[in-house]
Amino acid sequence: MALEQVFECTRTLRRLRRGPVGKLLEGFCSWLLEHGFSRGIIRKHLSNVSRLNEHLGGPRSRVCQGVSSKEIEVFFKVYPLQCRNRRGLAGHLRRVGSSVKRFLDYLRESGLLDSLPPQEIYQPLLDAYLQWMRHDQHASEGTLEVRRHSMTQFLQWLGTEATPEGLFRLTAERIEKFFLSYAQSMGRSARHSMQSALRSFLRLTRHTLRGAAYHRQIRGQS
Repeated sequence: MALEQVFECTRTLRRLRRGPVGKLLEGFCSWLLEHGFSRGIIRKHLSNVSRLNEHLGGPRSRVCQGVSSKEIEVFFKVYPLQCRNRRGLAGHLRRVGSSVKRFLDYLRESGLLDSLPPQEIYQPLLDAYLQWMRHDQHASEGTLEVRRHSMTQFLQWLGTEATPEGLFRLTAERIEKFFLSYAQSMGRSARHSMQSALRSFLRLTRHTLRGAAYHRQIRGQS
């Protein structure tokens, strides 16, 4: 295996193979070896690309068969805001950008760029919620998996209304209708998990929509 030719630490190998793009890193490592990169440089590239892996969802999220250009674009917008150490940030971002560019070259050559199926209508809301839970609420990966499961069911139930615009029209009565329907066939633990997920999601939504309404009002006055 290519990764074993570069890394000896079992813990590092396990970490690299987890996560959304974990299965793609074996091929990427092999591609780098074939293109004559030294093992030291390969280790740096894989370490930097692991930042993208974390951005796409963490070790218990979906496994990618490919990556979309849009996901890469969002990563480059969001990642600088997540870096806590601002000293030397420009150099760090340059190095991460260089590694991700190499990864994109590999994906293009392998036909794995933009090979994902169409995104669900609710996916941007779900991604934003999980991102907030991870970085602002410091939720564990176990909690994130439970919240992902709960909110996916709620957003699927909303159907075409599972968009930022649709949330403006969401009423307390409709949320209650969903929860009562869900609770009928679920045990106490599942009901509690759904209740917690809904509360945190609605708290984030209320804050986000207030900000959006304020900006619309300002634009209307200008």
